[in-house]
Amino acid sequence: MQTNKEINEKLIKQQHENIKKSGNHFLIGFFLVFMFGYLFFFTSNLWLPPSYEGIQITPIGREFTENGRSICIQRWTYCKEEKTQEIILEISNKALDADETYDWSIRDRNLGAFDIEVIVEQKDFVVLHVKKVHNRWTEVSLRMDVAGSGDFETVKMYASKKSVTKADSIRSYSENEYRKQICNEKIKAYEKEIDTRITAVAAEEEIIKNAGVHIEELKKKQTYETTEEKEKSFQDISELNNSIAAAKQEKERLQGEIREYQEKIEMQKKKRDAL
Repeated sequence: MQTNKEINEKLIKQQHENIKKSGNHFLIGFFLVFMFGYLFFFTSNLWLPPSYEGIQITPIGREFTENGRSICIQRWTYCKEEKTQEIILEISNKALDADETYDWSIRDRNLGAFDIEVIVEQKDFVVLHVKKVHNRWTEVSLRMDVAGSGDFETVKMYASKKSVTKADSIRSYSENEYRKQICNEKIKAYEKEIDTRITAVAAEEEIIKNAGVHIEELKKKQTYETTEEKEKSFQDISELNNSIAAAKQEKERLQGEIREYQEKIEMQKKKRDAL
């Protein structure tokens, strides 16, 4: 029969073994976590796309001016399956030089240059196809140069996977067909702007209506108000009238923009039908 001393010694030994095992498990777990973090950090560039900061994405459909040229990217699409991008630009040369054709290149900061093919090149209209685009691309810079010109500073335009439009397929068309497509895309964009402003006009009309109703209510209450209460009502009515005036002014501005977009739509239709 075991004595109390032998039982205590056995328990102490067992606890020591348990502590030793748990310590080993902790050390093994710590080592595995450390190694995983080490491998993740030093191999992430091999399987994670690079992340760029401080690059200003060039807006689609918005003109900007450099080197005396008014430039607008009308379309920038990307087909992952075909590893192809399509870029359509409209250019207006307002400089005194006679340079009307340009050298185009495109590159990713980490992946280097991609192949680029000029599909259509006119002095005011350019279509580019970028080929063999690596799946790991995240942001690229399109570069516009004039060969042999020391005065022309390279124009850089930037796009990312988030900013481009995804396409199921990218095909080549005639110049006229491309121009028609851009006309139709502009018309759709203008119609969208009109819809936004129609909604905004309705909101301003609601403000005018509600303020008018509130003014009438305040005027009716003034019959039974004290002099001090009437002064407060006059102040409230004045503020409401100011809100009505501001809403009417905003409504007129929005309606003016609607008319401007309607004219732009008509011009694009005429331009498209003339092609």
